[in-house]
Parts: sequence; C-alpha cells; structure tokens
Amino acid sequence: MRRHARWIVAVVATAAGAFLGGCGPQGSDEPLPPTQTLYDFTEQDDPGDWKIITDGVMGGKSQASFEPADNGAALSGTISLENFGGFAAARAPFEKRNLKGYDGLAVRVRGDGKKYRLYIKTTALDDGLMYWAPFEPPADEWTTMRVPFAKFAPHLRGVPLILLAAANDQPIHSVGLLIADKQKGPFNIQIGSITAYRDEEPADDETSDAAP
Repeated sequence: MRRHARWIVAVVATAAGAFLGGCGPQGSDEPLPPTQTLYDFTEQDDPGDWKIITDGVMGGKSQASFEPADNGAALSGTISLENFGGFAAARAPFEKRNLKGYDGLAVRVRGDGKKYRLYIKTTALDDGLMYWAPFEPPADEWTTMRVPFAKFAPHLRGVPLILLAAANDQPIHSVGLLIADKQKGPFNIQIGSITAYRDEEPADDETSDAAP
C-alpha cells in the first residue's frame, strides 16, 4: 500500500510539471550549447556505477551486467522467459539534470540486431515510473542514433500514462537502457556515449564502421 502511494505521488508530481512548466528555463539568458554530454564511457564514466535491474525482482531468471568494453561499455547477458520474466536493464546513478531546450538524446552505439529501449526517469524514486522510447541499433557496426524527446512515452510498470509533461519539461534524474519484448537468449549492446542534442545544430548521425 505504501509503495502504491509513492507511485501516485510520483505521477501527480510529474503531471504538475506539465501545468507549471516543469523546472523552467535553464536559469540563464546565455544560449544553450548545441550538445551536452551526459555519459561518455570512452573517457571518464564508469559503467560500474550504473545499477543493474532484471526480472529477478519478480522471480525471473534473466541475467545482465554493464561493464567496460572496447571503445565504451557493454550491457550484456541472457534473457529468460521463465517465471514470467523477460527483461534486463542498466540505470545511471540519480543525478538531477535540466535538459529543457534540447530536442533529444544521441546515443553512440553498436547493436546486436535486437530491439532496445532508452528510458528516462523524471523522479528520484526507484519505482516503475519512466519515459521510454524504442530504438534498434544496427548489428555489429558503430552508429550515432538520435532519439527525440517527443518519442519518449510515460509508463508506469509497462502501462502507458497520459496527461504527463514531456520527458524533458521537468528535471531528468536518470537515464537507462532496457531490453524486453520477449527477446529470449543472449544480448550484447555496446555504448560509447549519450549526449543531449538540439535539432538546429548539425549532428553526426551517419552509420560508421569506426569506433566512437
């Protein structure tokens, strides 16, 4: 009952952001930089700081890790559908960021042919409320994929929600990667960096064989 109350508070607080303008402007008249790097696993960020979440919290048997890899970090493991399982995720440490004014997230990534979700948490509660957007990076080649904030839809434990503020109209507390959709078997997705971008600025979104 207490956990349910926390979900309600989180939903109400997020909905209030839609009417109050979220966190407002960046707090300065200075123009926004064209990009803002959130995570760079090729340099300073340690994937070991991220939290692993699997269906084990529900009795499932999927396994996952998020560890350093060539040219970045790798979310890898095995998805099991036993005991109604079927998902695994890695989430960044909670750190409040204001991305109002940006248009989306650019992910430098090397896929494995499977579908993933990029997700955002707009509260500092480690509950089921999140905004997520599906993306499918090409297998075995590095590319930069741009995921607009307009594509991030709010969900509470997989159930779509309505009447909530846009994903970046309020502070963003965490970003994560998720594999689900009953994709049984091994998976491996490599991440070089995650960057907030603005549409009016040029961006490298071409597929490349080069590492990030």
